[in-house]
Amino acid sequence: MGDTLSGAVATSAFLAFVALPVSILVTNSLFFPDPRAWNWRYSVTMLRAHGVALLALLAMLVPQNIQAALDPAFTAALPWRDAPTAFIASYEGGFHEWLQAIPGRAILQPSLAFVYLVGFPYIIISTTAISVWRNDGVRARRAATAYALCYAFALPFYLFLPVNEVWFHIDPNNGGSVQQLALHYPIVRESLYAFNEINNCFPSLHTGISVAMALVARGVPRFGTFAAVWASLIVFSTMYLGIHWVTDVVAGIILAILMVRLAKRIWPDAPAAAAPAT
Repeated sequence: MGDTLSGAVATSAFLAFVALPVSILVTNSLFFPDPRAWNWRYSVTMLRAHGVALLALLAMLVPQNIQAALDPAFTAALPWRDAPTAFIASYEGGFHEWLQAIPGRAILQPSLAFVYLVGFPYIIISTTAISVWRNDGVRARRAATAYALCYAFALPFYLFLPVNEVWFHIDPNNGGSVQQLALHYPIVRESLYAFNEINNCFPSLHTGISVAMALVARGVPRFGTFAAVWASLIVFSTMYLGIHWVTDVVAGIILAILMVRLAKRIWPDAPAAAAPAT
């Protein structure tokens, strides 16, 4: 538990003090071609008005750290802990073996490992940040809320209905037909599993949260299209790398749709201004 907690805290610090500011700078450079993005006074004004959404992203690191520390004890106490994975594996067949046999692994493996590891936190931060700098407080709050809701609704499944990752169930020794291809890189072993337990698969939060961000970002000039493509790559990467079952992905997409709808109810669009009398 101590190693898990220290690893999670270290990863949280990196996300808060490196990933967050770098993601904001990259996003503004690419998707907010407005001189105001680099105006200190404008940035402070936007952060004062909508920065609570970015703070909410950081606050979400707390429950994730707690869950990462408690999860092993919960799983060990469940008499049915192996049943959910066996059930899903019984009908998914050899899909992942076929997927990992696609030609071009020399390019796909490092590219999709990058998308899975770096692209996931980036789409969360960038969707919220671009909304903050565009003075779109409703969208920024929807992004942060959808993120929190996806995690909150997935948490009971993670604690009480554990599903092992594909590679771990099929081949614990990582030497067979399905591998966790991202684990070939040390940075993934050191950071990814600070938050991700081997059995936190259903639903796929990489899928659910990424798709939720793409749905929230829909309609934002330039960035909306990017978010849709990037989320699709993240979803594909979860399966190609041998991590998530197709069942996890489908559940993640459904979760995203439902949570974004709920976030829109919590943060509705501002009513249109009445036309002036003539």
